[in-house]
Amino acid sequence: MKFTLSFLLIWSLSFSAAASPLDGQETNGGDPFVAEFLVVLDSVLARLPLTLPLENGAAIKREVLEEAKATVVLSSVDTLILDGREVAAINQPLATPPKIVISRTAWKFLSEKQKNLLALHELLPIVGIFDEDYKNSTALWQLIQPDNPISFSTMETAVVQCNREMFESVSESRFKRMLTQPQIESLIFQALEYECPAFIEKMTTWNINMDLCLGSISLTNWFLRSHIQSGPAAVEILQTLQVQGVPTYKVCAHKINDSCELVKKLGSPYQTQLSSAMGCK
Repeated sequence: MKFTLSFLLIWSLSFSAAASPLDGQETNGGDPFVAEFLVVLDSVLARLPLTLPLENGAAIKREVLEEAKATVVLSSVDTLILDGREVAAINQPLATPPKIVISRTAWKFLSEKQKNLLALHELLPIVGIFDEDYKNSTALWQLIQPDNPISFSTMETAVVQCNREMFESVSESRFKRMLTQPQIESLIFQALEYECPAFIEKMTTWNINMDLCLGSISLTNWFLRSHIQSGPAAVEILQTLQVQGVPTYKVCAHKINDSCELVKKLGSPYQTQLSSAMGCK
């Protein structure tokens, strides 16, 4: 009888675990701490915009973080000590494959916000992004706060669809109040990505600074490299950037960006139309 009861108990627990909400997650051998870490990380990444502005003025694509999450090996231990002090997690970006180790003791006492920040903080170094004092992870976390996501998500969808009516329905004061600077910069890059001149025009009307760098590449150079074409939308965007004062010659991260020289290399028919739109001589 004891054997039968023990067997039924084990079977029951196994069935319950198989039917848990974590079913389908890679749990690294059934580790519930790793499973929860993955759930938190998945939730954060799903709510972030497609282009992620960083603390130093650079930006990366969300898919870069998603790809890193798929390759990193996660594990947990009771406690973690680094440089003589207890820490919540340790990342090893140079390991093959990269690794993240979580402290079970620390994780249990973290708030939802702290878990979100920790998940981002540990993943960023895996893709080569320095996160001193949680500056970048905090900047990304702010993008998904309760007072931002609906409004930001709505604007992001409007940019992708280039919904001019939506842009006109939002007041300048509300736009600047509901969005952070990193969010605005993210929307500007997405407007160029999806060739939405209506949004760029609205930014010009509201005197939003678009003299930006994406790492070592200027906004104009980035647009020309990713959209080498002379369609009406591309020309309109370049004309609007010129009106707004976005320079064709700009130094980003000590690298010279001469957009007019870049257009010359494109040859016909791009050179004539794009050079005119940019005011190149």
